[in-house]
Amino acid sequence: TQSTWASSAKRVFAVFALSSLDVSGLFASQCALRSFGAKYAVQLLSPLLFVGVVIAMGLGLALAQRALNAFADLTVPPLRRVAPRVFFLAAPLAYLPLCRSTLALFACTRVGRRRFLNADLAVECFGPQWLGLLPLAALGLALYVVGIPGLIAWRLLRNRRRLYTDRKVALKYGSLYRLFRSARWATPLALMGRRLSLVAVTLFMAQQRSLLVGALLLLVGGGGALQAWMAPYFHPVYNRAEGALAFALSLLVLCGVMESAGIGSASASGSDSRFVEVLLFAGFALLLGSAAVFLIYDVRAVTAEHRSARRGVATQNPQRVL
Repeated sequence: TQSTWASSAKRVFAVFALSSLDVSGLFASQCALRSFGAKYAVQLLSPLLFVGVVIAMGLGLALAQRALNAFADLTVPPLRRVAPRVFFLAAPLAYLPLCRSTLALFACTRVGRRRFLNADLAVECFGPQWLGLLPLAALGLALYVVGIPGLIAWRLLRNRRRLYTDRKVALKYGSLYRLFRSARWATPLALMGRRLSLVAVTLFMAQQRSLLVGALLLLVGGGGALQAWMAPYFHPVYNRAEGALAFALSLLVLCGVMESAGIGSASASGSDSRFVEVLLFAGFALLLGSAAVFLIYDVRAVTAEHRSARRGVATQNPQRVL
């Protein structure tokens, strides 16, 4: 937990908590969100609300284009064409925090003869408040935990013979697989499975430190080694960035092991605490650097391909149909 980390480490965790859709980092739970149920509902329903707003905006713009002559020269892509592209681009990114938010209701801690939620010890598992949130959790399981990978697997399997040859398929689903070699088109599904495993391990093994550390090292280190051996990415720089990412995550796991042993906690000696803080910041820096490599290289590749397309020159990457 973060309760025993040094203050500088807590500030780093607070920044990165925003990427997990943790609304407790944005609101004071005792003021804006008074109960665990309210926070849980916001975390699970806010993506659906966002989708509804986007659909409403798309429909409104389409109706405005038809109704007003002033928009006659404005070409708005149909919503049925844009929506799949946006969904298959955003869904893999949001999958991990959505799974964590959904499964948090099932992570309980035994206190005496009773069980309480790890996220809020004031909520008793299988109690009235917990049972009241169970339908919402079932909705999250169906839509997020199972629905997102199920829909992606269905669309990829159905179009697997046309993924790298059909431009229409690539425009709709290309954000899922365009970085991977044709023999590794199913890699996005494996990555989502690993993210779900990480969420399950951190939630359900939180009270068993030795099992937690072993499972994390297996998923992070072993998964990174397997991915490096398979080299799924078309560009070698992405495979190297994935290796750096796995090493960064292993550093963070090591920091967690040392913190659980009392090294690097707020009560530890100055030299031990500084050593763990250096490792922690190095891990986060390497994590951000790996993500930056992905982003910068991809933007440069897309820009180069667009310039080549304008000049009528064929792209050097036959698999990048987009």
